[in-house]
Amino acid sequence: MSESMRVTIFGSAAGFPTSTRPNTTSIGVWRGADLYLLDAGEGVAREFARRGVSPEALRAIFVSHMHADHTGGLPTLMQWLQLNERKRPLTLCLPGEAVEGFKALLSMHYLPPEWLGFELELEAV
Repeated sequence: MSESMRVTIFGSAAGFPTSTRPNTTSIGVWRGADLYLLDAGEGVAREFARRGVSPEALRAIFVSHMHADHTGGLPTLMQWLQLNERKRPLTLCLPGEAVEGFKALLSMHYLPPEWLGFELELEAV
């Protein structure tokens, strides 16, 4: 028997925030208990917490492109995973030109990969 798959919309909006919708795009695909996240817009960590998503459920993040509405929540999500003492390795797939910049962004936010408490594998796609 195959594992069930389901989709969770953690955020959907245009790149222009309004008073009723944040500037966010984040779509989760569940395969059994594993969560694969497509994009990590603003507020995705809050949505994980609000919906009771375990930090260990997240298996990989795929960033489609580097617009802020698709990436603005990445630093807070990394911090949320760290503060919730995630241990499972995490794969983050980014456009190739963004990998070094994302490493610098994490360090700027006092979240260098060696401080996260879990292995973060950055993959250029």
